[in-house]
Amino acid sequence: MSMSTSINLLQSRLDITYSLSGAEKLSIHPRLVFNFSFRHSISGALPYDLRVSNLTGNLKMKSENLFIYLGQLVPLYPLITLGKDHTCGIPFSVDLSYPRLREIEKLREGKDLDLLAEVKFIGEQNDQPQNKELSTFQLNFRIPKSDWVEKMLPQLKFKNVSLIEIPDLMGSEFQKIVNHVNDAWKQYSMGEYNRLLTDCRKALEELSKTIRNKGFEKEETNEEKKRKVPDWSKLFGNKNLGSIIKDMNRKTLGFVAPGSHAGTSVNREDADFALMTTHGLVNLATKKLVD
Repeated sequence: MSMSTSINLLQSRLDITYSLSGAEKLSIHPRLVFNFSFRHSISGALPYDLRVSNLTGNLKMKSENLFIYLGQLVPLYPLITLGKDHTCGIPFSVDLSYPRLREIEKLREGKDLDLLAEVKFIGEQNDQPQNKELSTFQLNFRIPKSDWVEKMLPQLKFKNVSLIEIPDLMGSEFQKIVNHVNDAWKQYSMGEYNRLLTDCRKALEELSKTIRNKGFEKEETNEEKKRKVPDWSKLFGNKNLGSIIKDMNRKTLGFVAPGSHAGTSVNREDADFALMTTHGLVNLATKKLVD
């Protein structure tokens, strides 16, 4: 992965390096900021100051060996002047939207964010306007998925989840379930599908515990052993519906249990099914608990 590039112009060399990225906190819409360092080097020629102006650019994202346009790169400074062996950092911003961020997340597929900056500018010898050159550079760089998911997306006030709303009266008992579901969504964004299954299992186990603690409990005999289990029929006030939800919960627990995918990798479709089913069961049952 190239994080820097060089171009020759006007008997000198310009080195461009990607250094860091972040989110603009004082923006009413999602705005990413990328910093690029420009260094001017001269060898075998009379030293001169390089004037860089008319900077314009595009930001693209790599997906399945194609680069998809994300937005226009806008430099903070309209022009800079670089002396010999002088380095200057220029922040570029790109304005996004929440629908566009959702599309980025679909294309990213739980991986690093692979980006391409395409920038045009005019380079000229300072005070020598007759010596100018239109130049273009392309710089490929990557944002690790951990930085993107844990730092930048929260800074952009974006969360690719469907939140479960619960009344305050449920307190900490219910919050444990929600935390596990939200952790599963985070693992989904990170592409950590095995860990997603673990968080789904914890959410369903905590849900069963909470249902029982709220008085919806019965005793079952299984292989001559008695154990306390959630009474789904009592919770839903319907024996047939309770039996259906009970089976769905049991089979979903089997799907997300350790060893259920032994010998095979957990793919995105497995993660989709586990997360959506778990989320649906949690949402349905918790709504009944607060009715």
